[in-house]
Amino acid sequence: MKIVVFAYNFPHRKSHDFIFSLLAGGHDVKAVVAADAVKLNIPPSAIRTKVRRDPGNHPRDTARLLNVPYINTPHSGSEVVGILEELKPDLGVIGGARILNAPVINQFRKGIINFHPGLIPEARGLDALLWSVERNIPLGVTMRPRRKISPYCAILLANR
Repeated sequence: MKIVVFAYNFPHRKSHDFIFSLLAGGHDVKAVVAADAVKLNIPPSAIRTKVRRDPGNHPRDTARLLNVPYINTPHSGSEVVGILEELKPDLGVIGGARILNAPVINQFRKGIINFHPGLIPEARGLDALLWSVERNIPLGVTMRPRRKISPYCAILLANR
């Protein structure tokens, strides 16, 4: 199965870990598509919920070390669609991404898998841990396929 990993183009532990783990597990990663940082128009959280730690290796370095093509381009738009049309991937794995648009999602024969650090839809968004604690939502992880734009696609696994 041909896999494309979506990642961030800056040091990011999840992006690094997904690339490394997929390859260590013997999966056929055809490319890493990495998007630059984007300034988000959201206010800073009043409560720090993220653990301060080393952000990990730059995904570019991980891909280079493991001989995987690394493509720096936004995750939505005609450029990435053209790249995906050439690669003809079966599955996408999100190791770091913004919202993907339908033309990108439709390039994957089996869809895209996203792992989210909260129970969807109750704890969605960037501050899933904060929302879980604030709203008394059980902590958990959701793994879901994305075959359409809605983030509320079928949930494959929700572990509390």
